[in-house]
Amino acid sequence: LQEIVGGYLPQVDENGQRIGTVELIPPSRNPKINEVLDIIEESGDQKIIIWARFRAEIEGICNALKHAGISFVAFHGGVSEADRISARTRFQEDAGVKCFVGNPAAGGIGLNLYAASVAIYFSNSFDTEQRVQSEDRCHRIGSDRHKSVTYFDLVGTGTVDEKVLSVMRKNKKLSDEIMKDGWRPWI
Repeated sequence: LQEIVGGYLPQVDENGQRIGTVELIPPSRNPKINEVLDIIEESGDQKIIIWARFRAEIEGICNALKHAGISFVAFHGGVSEADRISARTRFQEDAGVKCFVGNPAAGGIGLNLYAASVAIYFSNSFDTEQRVQSEDRCHRIGSDRHKSVTYFDLVGTGTVDEKVLSVMRKNKKLSDEIMKDGWRPWI
């Protein structure tokens, strides 16, 4: 359901194995992709991380960025290790690279992406730890610049997106109570 909300329909065979994806909405008319482009435009010269759960979403976002003339790097399970290293370096050091488009499962842990001061969540999973870790990619200890990072969640009203965020909020609150970290407003 969540992939459908993003504009893509998974194709499966008679055994339930994924065999492809159908684009339900062309990227030029996809409301979530158009919102991504609007946020990028409003963000001026800030670098941006765009997180998406599904490969078809990442490809659609990358195609829209390419069509709009916005420089980006991609980071997901289908990207080789050498290309991942290059993507991280280019995003961090190349002023001409505006966006990092990635999958939190592949790039949400252990990367330093502190060049970004904006993060957009095109889609989320139910994995709260993955969300918290992906948010931390924007922060660098000792950097005043990253005390304030702007996060956007693209949520289809009345869709599974709302349920996913609700579950993550509850999980985060429970975790904070158990760990005695104290609850902080989040997503």
